[in-house]
Amino acid sequence: MKKKNGIKTTQETAKFFKNIYNIEKQTGKKVFDKIVKLRTPMIKEEFLKANKKEANLAELFDGKEAKKVFTEIKLEPFYNGIEKRGLKLFGNILDCWTEFEIFKYSDMAQEEFNKFGNNKYWQNTDLPETKSELIEDIAQDKRFFIIDGLNTPATLKNAVVLSNLFQFVKGRRWFEMLNNLELSEKGRHFIHYSTIDNKKK
Repeated sequence: MKKKNGIKTTQETAKFFKNIYNIEKQTGKKVFDKIVKLRTPMIKEEFLKANKKEANLAELFDGKEAKKVFTEIKLEPFYNGIEKRGLKLFGNILDCWTEFEIFKYSDMAQEEFNKFGNNKYWQNTDLPETKSELIEDIAQDKRFFIIDGLNTPATLKNAVVLSNLFQFVKGRRWFEMLNNLELSEKGRHFIHYSTIDNKKK
């Protein structure tokens, strides 16, 4: 097992994610989003049959009702194959989707840093000598930041998305954020960081 950008991945997982990433780039399909959208009403129906109240995505997909749906109802072959592989690797398709998004944004961060990362970059931290800014559109910010869980400095938009993935989606299992990650890539954000000179590193 190797660790890339804060994620423990096997070669099998890395290959799986690369294939999905390539499919998304070539077709524009959001593969895991589609699987979850197909599965959610099926699992909710099983919840109702079991007289269970409404639940969030984490509760829905963790329950025995979800296991029943995955076992008894097959999706079309393309999505079924991906779902089966994701369940084998992670046990839960939402955890798989989360790790895939971390993999994807980490890969983008690495590519951008390789191309443009010769300037100074900044690090999010609780240490003294920090700064605060209100950025009107983070998509336009060209600086690089280091965040916990990621070895590669990332542009501000990728740093914000990855921070949300690490802290809220993976950390607190707020999977509802997954199909709206693009909202974290743009617009006005308040940031708090400390400056470091990469020449000193």
